[in-house]
Amino acid sequence: MNRRVLLYIFKSILYGTLTTCFSVYSLENMANVQNIIPVKTLVNSRDISQIDVNPSGELVVMSGHSKERFQLKLLTTDSTKETLIFSAKKGEQLRLYRFGWIDSKRFYFTLIKKYREAGKYVSWVVEVIDPKSLRFKKSKLSAQGYVIDALPLQENKVVYSARTGRYNRKVKVYETNVESMLKDNFKGQAKFKHKLSDGYNYRTDHNGDIRFASTFDEDTFVVTHWYLDDDNDWEELYNYDPSDNKFWPVGVIAKNKLAVLSNLTTDKVSLFEFNLDSKELGELIYQHPTYDLTSVNYDKIKGRLKSVTYLNSGERKT
Repeated sequence: MNRRVLLYIFKSILYGTLTTCFSVYSLENMANVQNIIPVKTLVNSRDISQIDVNPSGELVVMSGHSKERFQLKLLTTDSTKETLIFSAKKGEQLRLYRFGWIDSKRFYFTLIKKYREAGKYVSWVVEVIDPKSLRFKKSKLSAQGYVIDALPLQENKVVYSARTGRYNRKVKVYETNVESMLKDNFKGQAKFKHKLSDGYNYRTDHNGDIRFASTFDEDTFVVTHWYLDDDNDWEELYNYDPSDNKFWPVGVIAKNKLAVLSNLTTDKVSLFEFNLDSKELGELIYQHPTYDLTSVNYDKIKGRLKSVTYLNSGERKT
């Protein structure tokens, strides 16, 4: 089954209500969509905030709310079968902080209290044991940190930002696996060698390589974003006061050209090209008519932008 068609289907379900996408699919694929899956019987779009299809195109994770409770569900794409992965307790104020597929049978998700109490980030890994019956195993992570990204075309491999050390928990970045995250033991795992001094918020490009990081000056209240070039040198991209502006690199789209989220030249945070040579914003790629964009999702296999996320009444919509 063609994963690009599946992505189009699920994004199209929400178009105009919860989802805003810019498509990379052909007209031929679009014409054949209606023969693949009964869209209207698959989901109720009013209950959905975010969705993600696994690399093999067989399974979908969906987040949203039912009876004012946050829920995370797993569905098959060749039927209407679904199962509940997580449901918040009544009155529990949770939101989804991060989630994504690690490979075709594993995904992770991180939840946070809406009011961000200290120590309230909790992460799980879910392994789908049987894709047909949706039988699964859910395990809470012992490691303190977060998944930066899954490595494309590699089973059970992620880039992970871990806080290690018994007393002074320093940030270290590893290429690792689910077992190491569950045990909080990264011995023997490949460590990222080009850390930026005082860097945080490490991010990858669509190849799974660390390309971006940020620093924050507490005295001047200035955030600086950095880009790791092909010579493994950190290059300053842009610095700004985060209370006034937004600037967030999201990926490499061409030689010497990035995609960034910014409101430097518009009244809403939108997706722009950014020239690495001139350090200036280029053409506008996408702007939502009403809301600020908060993130962008890549097709890691094709290296293409596939969807955007925005905030609507405090909830992320994809």
